[in-house]
Amino acid sequence: MSNAPRTSEHARLTHEILHVEDRVLLEGAMAAGALTALADQQQSLKESLMVQTVIQESEALRFFDLDLALSFYTGFIDRMRSDYEAGKEYALDAVERCSEDIEAAALIVRVGIAIAKADEVLDEAEVAMIEEICARIGIQGLDTLGLAGLPATRTN
Repeated sequence: MSNAPRTSEHARLTHEILHVEDRVLLEGAMAAGALTALADQQQSLKESLMVQTVIQESEALRFFDLDLALSFYTGFIDRMRSDYEAGKEYALDAVERCSEDIEAAALIVRVGIAIAKADEVLDEAEVAMIEEICARIGIQGLDTLGLAGLPATRTN
């Protein structure tokens, strides 16, 4: 009796699971970017352009379709512009789905920081949003995410 069908089915399921996990990471990263871009209620062109740069320069994100990533980002932006509180909660939920993997969670926060710093101003509202993202995914403080060069740590 051959194992080929079983092996083929296992490979297909593994690919589907990885694809779902990849999509969750992409959505979480784009949600973090949108949250920080609108934290001060003003989305700048530099912040929007930084999304593309972040995707192209990130080892973990560069293999994603840029159009798909940008559609996620603009979708989160549109939801928050339509109803800020509901859109914010929707985006935070997308971020939270990445909290199980510390590397994914740290990447998501780094994306948020990159978008927030794109206009060369990291204002109080953006810092507060990044801290809220950190709290939502169980990461302690901004300094553990590359601003001070320390490794990320979990709170839970």
